[in-house]
Amino acid sequence: MSNLIEVGSIVSYEGGYYRVSADRGTGNGRWFNLASIFKGKIYHKRVPANQVFEAEDEWYAKWSKSETYACM
Repeated sequence: MSNLIEVGSIVSYEGGYYRVSADRGTGNGRWFNLASIFKGKIYHKRVPANQVFEAEDEWYAKWSKSETYACM
C-alpha cells in the first residue's frame, strides 16, 4: 500500500493524520517527512514507509463532521 503514497498524500501515522511533505528513497529504504494537513509545519522526519498508511478517505470522513468544516 505504501507505494501508492506520494508527496501531498494524506496518511495515518501513530493515530494522527498528516500530509506527506517529502518522499525519499526506494524499496525498503523509502521514508517520508510528515507535515500538518493545512499548514507547512513538519512534525515527523524520516518515518519509514512501512509505518505510514494512506488515509485520505478516513480523514475526510472525520473532518467533514467537525465544527471547523461546518463553519466553512
